[in-house]
Amino acid sequence: AWSDLSTQASSTNAATARTNVLGEATKLVNGLHELANRLQNLRDSVDSDLQNYTNEINKYTAEIAQLNQQIASSELGGTPANDLRDQRDLMTDQLASIIDVRVTEKPNGTTIVSMGAMVLVDSSDDFPIGSNVVNENGHAIHELVWRGTDVKLTNLNGELYGLIQSRDEVLPRYIDELNTLT
Repeated sequence: AWSDLSTQASSTNAATARTNVLGEATKLVNGLHELANRLQNLRDSVDSDLQNYTNEINKYTAEIAQLNQQIASSELGGTPANDLRDQRDLMTDQLASIIDVRVTEKPNGTTIVSMGAMVLVDSSDDFPIGSNVVNENGHAIHELVWRGTDVKLTNLNGELYGLIQSRDEVLPRYIDELNTLT
């Protein structure tokens, strides 16, 4: 449109060319706004996914702790609780699909499930994670913490780490690049 206007600046079609430039500029601005909105919506969606993963992790850790308790009770008489152990292994595998976990079996048959240096399950006790809503540059995001505290989770890994990296580093970089282009 700019090229057409530059070649028709002094002709009788100049008004049409100017209107065309204005129309194309409006399309560009609307497209940039749409892209910015999509990037922010994607960031909000990733933040929501983090909240969902937090709930899912807590569900698995609570079930593993409960199974640990049942295993310890069942094996007091010396009979292995193979079905319960299989269920616990399945829950641990499902948890491991979300985050990298390390499992250590104790002499009584219960397990300690850790994410890095953080213990999520110790025998029949589970330590749930939660989130606090914080303001980051005018946007509310969820910061992962130990439930009931303000202690932030560290040493995150697996899908959870990938989501946080996407939300906090990758998407903001694209938003900044779009703002610079604009």
